[in-house]
Amino acid sequence: MRANLDDAPFNAPAGGNHIRTNGNGTCGGGCHTGGGTPVQAAHSIDPIIPDGAKPAITVPTLDLSTVTPGTDVTVTATASFGSADFAVVDGAQYRIMNSDNTQIIKPWTPMVASDGNFNSTTEVVRGIINTSSLSGTYNIEVRGMAGGPAQNPLERYYPMNGDVSTVNSVPLTVQPGGGFITGTITSGGSALEGALVTTTGASDITGPDGTYSLSVPPGIYTVTASKVPRYNVSTTPGIDMTGGGTTIVNMTLGLLPTGTITGSVTAS
Repeated sequence: MRANLDDAPFNAPAGGNHIRTNGNGTCGGGCHTGGGTPVQAAHSIDPIIPDGAKPAITVPTLDLSTVTPGTDVTVTATASFGSADFAVVDGAQYRIMNSDNTQIIKPWTPMVASDGNFNSTTEVVRGIINTSSLSGTYNIEVRGMAGGPAQNPLERYYPMNGDVSTVNSVPLTVQPGGGFITGTITSGGSALEGALVTTTGASDITGPDGTYSLSVPPGIYTVTASKVPRYNVSTTPGIDMTGGGTTIVNMTLGLLPTGTITGSVTAS
């Protein structure tokens, strides 16, 4: 049987009595104090757990998958330990990784049992993600822990056989709020009324003062102004709105060349 692993990072909360016992009474609320360092106590759960048995956790879900900074996001998953009758889910965590999983943005953070207690072989767990300092796409990872007694009841609690689940994840996108592209369309030094100004997903027609306003989400845009058939089309590419805010784009439309067509119409 492999050595037990330290569960200190989980800081599993004292979630009430563990209802599956080996006859020596229940664990109660003294094993973990206030979500801090586990004290010297042993879980009175039957230690007969198959070597190598591990808990499982589902692919997490988010109540919102794309948000603006400052929006709280709830991550939910189900942790279970079905390989033995006498162990319970004893904790769960989430952490935030960057999009390619090369950088830890937020380290493993305790989740809570939705019913208030880690006291069953199956627990719905959840955590609240604060997105105030986030911008971009991230992977939200989750893992669960199953509980068993310490091999030596005089020592502090450890999970049985390293009972930490594999990790599952779900993507989260935090994008800055949208912004505005505004400006004035002129021709020959005067405001041009009735010009059509367009970009991806937005358009506006200039008023008597030649102004327009386009509301856009973050991104890179090309703005086009036109008034056919008398004026040339004007295009301004590469307008960076990834940070939101307001960007002013003024454009001038030149008159198309004009001429005279003459002739006569005769009956055949």
